[in-house]
Amino acid sequence: MLALNRIILLLPGWITVGVTLTLVAFSSGSCPHDVKGTAHECFTAYSFQLTNMVNSANKLCCGMDVETLRAFCDSYRMAVSCIHHLRSTCHRARHLDIDSASVHFEDTRHVLHELCSDDSLFENYAMHQTCLTKAGPVSEQCFNTHLGHLVHSNQNFRFLTKISNHRRKEQVCVDMYNTITCVKRNINNTCGHHAAKLAITLVKPMVSVGAECNYTVIESQQKQTTKKPHHSHNALISDKHTSSPKGKGNRDADNAENKTNSYRPSVSLVAALILTASLHRLLPL
Repeated sequence: MLALNRIILLLPGWITVGVTLTLVAFSSGSCPHDVKGTAHECFTAYSFQLTNMVNSANKLCCGMDVETLRAFCDSYRMAVSCIHHLRSTCHRARHLDIDSASVHFEDTRHVLHELCSDDSLFENYAMHQTCLTKAGPVSEQCFNTHLGHLVHSNQNFRFLTKISNHRRKEQVCVDMYNTITCVKRNINNTCGHHAAKLAITLVKPMVSVGAECNYTVIESQQKQTTKKPHHSHNALISDKHTSSPKGKGNRDADNAENKTNSYRPSVSLVAALILTASLHRLLPL
């Protein structure tokens, strides 16, 4: 209830009226006549706060005002609660009308749940907000480097950015993992390892499909790929090529030694002839 009061205070007057009317409609505990319209009203505050998130001067990954983030999460939780209450008070036959009003919301619900389910996030974010802002330009460059090819040339990564769906999901997830790794490394270097722990939480919501990837599996695959050259066919070929010159060198050394040995009898014969000639000169005939 405190979160609800806080979010209502942050809303413009016309939105506050809409939220209040929705709450009054539910206070009777009966299904409203206009189910679809009421379902849309559940997202009034959420839509307003989402716009604030998207238009924020500093992005979520890069030092956004923590109160902007807090207000958004409050509106998200209020929308979830509103829809849940609406479904519980209306007959199942009316749930299609409710779902039609929240279809776009469902696409991002998982990543938003991860972002807004931990209240300690706001305290930790506020603690590191100044440094995250300082690290922001390089963190944003991580997005452009690893995910820039998935958006239009004039599109910037803001919040819940939709990316091109022509790429395979597996590749998109690898690009997301590389982005998280890049941002985490930058924050760690600039702000320390405690702030770097926020990286994955802050990066995933920047892209609408951010929560659909299994980053643990990707990390394991990346490590295996790093180790692969030591056991792969290419590594064996490389070892073979490395040992080949050594073998050739040994063969050359052996050939040289054989040639040297082949000369030794000739050298001995010459020495014997010289010795015989000397003896002839010294001894009388």
